[in-house]
Amino acid sequence: MRYLTEGVGEVVALYIDARTGEMVRFTDAEFVLLEQALNDWLELYAACYGANLDGVFTVREVAELVVDTHSIRESALLLTGIPDRDREEAWFQQSRHSEL
Repeated sequence: MRYLTEGVGEVVALYIDARTGEMVRFTDAEFVLLEQALNDWLELYAACYGANLDGVFTVREVAELVVDTHSIRESALLLTGIPDRDREEAWFQQSRHSEL
């Protein structure tokens, strides 16, 4: 979750601020670096689940999804399919059962 909030979330916030605020527009080189940073963070997020992801997402598509879902976590799950919802639900139920 930390990679999403402190990584992907910060990249998306910077992009949204630049698109809607009075900030200077990104140069082509800066935009390439911004998208690379976004994909690097998503790859780190996937690695936490033991998955190998070759991120090819645009900042715009991720930002639009975050705005639509109001959730960086849900957006990452929809984009990457990680974690698998069924496995996550099974893990949650198992950990909840073991607490009882």
